[in-house]
Amino acid sequence: MKAIISIDQKIINTLLLNASFIDNIGLMHGKMGICIYFFHLGRKTGIKMYEEYAGELIDEIYEEINTTTPLNFENGLAGIGWGVEYLVQNRFIEANTDEVLADFDTKLCNASLNIGIKNLSILTGAIGIVPYFLSRIKNPDSSDNKIPTLTIKHYLILLIDSIDLMLTDIPNFIKEPDKFDITWNYPMLLWLLAKIHILKIYKYKVEKIINKLVAPLQNKNNLPKLHSNRFLLAYTLSEIFNSYKTPITNEFSIKLFETIDIKVIYHEIQSDNSIRYGKAGMSQMIKKMPEYKEQWDKIICNSFKEYESFLNDAKINFGILEGITGTLLTSL
Repeated sequence: MKAIISIDQKIINTLLLNASFIDNIGLMHGKMGICIYFFHLGRKTGIKMYEEYAGELIDEIYEEINTTTPLNFENGLAGIGWGVEYLVQNRFIEANTDEVLADFDTKLCNASLNIGIKNLSILTGAIGIVPYFLSRIKNPDSSDNKIPTLTIKHYLILLIDSIDLMLTDIPNFIKEPDKFDITWNYPMLLWLLAKIHILKIYKYKVEKIINKLVAPLQNKNNLPKLHSNRFLLAYTLSEIFNSYKTPITNEFSIKLFETIDIKVIYHEIQSDNSIRYGKAGMSQMIKKMPEYKEQWDKIICNSFKEYESFLNDAKINFGILEGITGTLLTSL
């Protein structure tokens, strides 16, 4: 067996002892996120026990789904279903997702038609259904010759129309949060639209929405004030340019990157190790950008050892988004 490198066994044991007792079965704060972590840990270390434990969590998740389980990406079926597709497509588990996610498809397709008019949120609203639909379409076994694939593409198109209609207050929608937040709806929607554009689904409408969302950046007052949020938006725009070759996204991305100070970013988020608000989330972006990675690594040094501070909290957050599991996952 390979040794576990740079991960505190005490924290892993804490997860092993507590994950089954967590009430939340969702992706962001519950068992689904922890399950994904243990599958990765098992593959990384070669320790079969971790993969077996992750398999047990999958069984528990399916047993605990009921009529009160929400539909959203944060705690509900959209996130759990995305997680199942992730595990299948990364060969952690074997399953025919057209079969095991059939009920998810039905409920989320119906939900996409009945999304509340003011709820665009990635975590609890309309935007959060998009990752699930995309994951289903991107399954290698998906095909336009299959009814499930065609159905999901149809409802994705309807959802894009709904999102466009819901974007009635662009200035408020693009307004940055008061601290770094990787779930900021503005860049998240842009990023997802770029993924849809790659698949050549409803290109005209997708391009129309992207242009509508990017245009306000011509006004300097609409640019993020925090360097961390500025980096998130610049990173997203650069990703969009890779799929949607419009000069304006590349221009804004370059201009934003030119104004960013990595030391300031660290100062803004240094007290938080989570994916959502802190160093774990920022590191996931920076590690893909060589021009910033070396400087970031020098600043951050061994600060992820601070994830042990999670254990000192009165109530430990085990979630992947804001808690200990996300920090551990990014350290693998």
